[in-house]
Amino acid sequence: MSRRAQLDPASVGLPASPVARRRRGLRREEVAALAGVSVDYYARLEQGRIGNVSDQVLTAIEDALRLGPLEREHLRSLVSTPPPGKARRPAVKPAKARSGIRALITAMEPIPAILQNSRMDILAWNRSAKVLPADFDAMSTKDRNVARRLFLDPTTRIRYPDWEAVAAPTVAALRAAYNPNSADEGLEQLVGEMTLNYETLSLPDSGGQFISTYTADAGSPSDERLRILLSWHETPAETERTG
Repeated sequence: MSRRAQLDPASVGLPASPVARRRRGLRREEVAALAGVSVDYYARLEQGRIGNVSDQVLTAIEDALRLGPLEREHLRSLVSTPPPGKARRPAVKPAKARSGIRALITAMEPIPAILQNSRMDILAWNRSAKVLPADFDAMSTKDRNVARRLFLDPTTRIRYPDWEAVAAPTVAALRAAYNPNSADEGLEQLVGEMTLNYETLSLPDSGGQFISTYTADAGSPSDERLRILLSWHETPAETERTG
């Protein structure tokens, strides 16, 4: 749809429309005509409601949209159809966290830390991370994914005031990997917003895994709120030790 909006009708040989265009770019029916498919078929394809698509049809649509080589590869990845002459990539094996990395995550207390793979599946977390981003123990394995929660959990728009600025790099990171936090609303209202520093530490020889950490500037209001939030989940021994 974004590519269709970028094309000038004259640049693909279409005559001037006798009816004023409400939007820039090509209409669906024009792309369908250029590709030699029905308007209904193309509309369902654009909406992701088509199963298997023949290579011939995809090539025709790629030509109609004037896609480059990388754009064609991306389109075929969206419809799970490999480009001509290119074998489908083998399925990615489920990622697992090494025991040493799990121990490192635990040892980073009280800094909230989580381990993710390149698809943003959450593989390991420490107790403080369960307090800040979300209670991962209470989630199903499928729901332990940063991108899934960011777009499907409406509470993330409360957790991230500048949600769009978080969403954009999240999508970019998923694209870079090729394939395409459960909040307590009462707690959010009680604690208020916190400004935290977010850092990622890439792990060599881990297949794209990385550690994410959340910290507040020392002595800042956010630092005090974070300490209070974490203290609610301390054991009696930890409370005595930290005062």
